[in-house]
Amino acid sequence: MHTASFYLNDSTVSFRSRFGHQGKPHNLEKAIYLCGEVLHLHPVWHKSRGVSLGNREGRFRMRFSQRGGVDDMNRAIGLLREALTLRLPGNSSHDTLNTLALPLQIRYDKLDIGRMAIHMAMQLFTI
Repeated sequence: MHTASFYLNDSTVSFRSRFGHQGKPHNLEKAIYLCGEVLHLHPVWHKSRGVSLGNREGRFRMRFSQRGGVDDMNRAIGLLREALTLRLPGNSSHDTLNTLALPLQIRYDKLDIGRMAIHMAMQLFTI
């Protein structure tokens, strides 16, 4: 199982890098999919699960940056929240909390902009 997760993780890095160089969305899609497969190989008790959660979160955030879909940001937030639950009592979760704060702020800003646009559109039609 260790060898399989190593090669899968290596492949996710390759597809993410290829996406960065070529900008082809299917490379990012493949990276997201493979990160999910790595997570299946790292159950909750596995020492590398937190890293795998962070890797997949980063891919979803990257896709959000490309497409702007709130669903991608929601998935990223969910993965970070799970990573927080893996912290042992007494261990600092400062880094994970800081990492979680950014997607929460981005999601809030995106949803707030959407509400403002709807409010402005409604005002235009009432005039």
